[in-house]
Amino acid sequence: MRVTKNISCYISARVDKAGHEHCWGCKEYYDELKVIDGYIQGITKALNETKTSQGKTMLDETLMMVVSDHGGYTNIHGECNGPNTECLSFTMTATMNVPLLLRGPGIKKNYNMSASKTYVANRDVVQTALHALGLEKGQYMTGKVLHEVFKEPEVAAVSKARFINGFQQLLFMCVLLSFPYYL
Repeated sequence: MRVTKNISCYISARVDKAGHEHCWGCKEYYDELKVIDGYIQGITKALNETKTSQGKTMLDETLMMVVSDHGGYTNIHGECNGPNTECLSFTMTATMNVPLLLRGPGIKKNYNMSASKTYVANRDVVQTALHALGLEKGQYMTGKVLHEVFKEPEVAAVSKARFINGFQQLLFMCVLLSFPYYL
């Protein structure tokens, strides 16, 4: 089992708040996405400008995961008015499935999970992150590893990173946003 000493998680409620106050996919929502996109660009630039002792950039050694805390549909959280099970089923599915953007060592470039009709829940994001870090899931954890995102599905992405000063130098960045379900 591999253990990393460098895990970074950035959480922002800006987009989620805009989605709940206005509506997923509205102008205010996308305005907040642009702000978060700027933050991610800043982090990416800083990682690209920082060199490891092997001369690589930290960006080359960094697994970045951008994920939302839930999906969205209008401005609801899976609730429907009345006993309409079709409505409930759709909104629950819309809020349970989350978008996931990955970049880093061992991750396929430009891979589109939508094309393979792979739906992702946060429990899958957790399993995929644990796999990338070389850690095993807990006994009672649900979810699946999204093997299709890895260049070598049976090899954890962390194995591609280098050791620097005796510690694994792989940063794990998670940005919790709320993307519209239809993105």
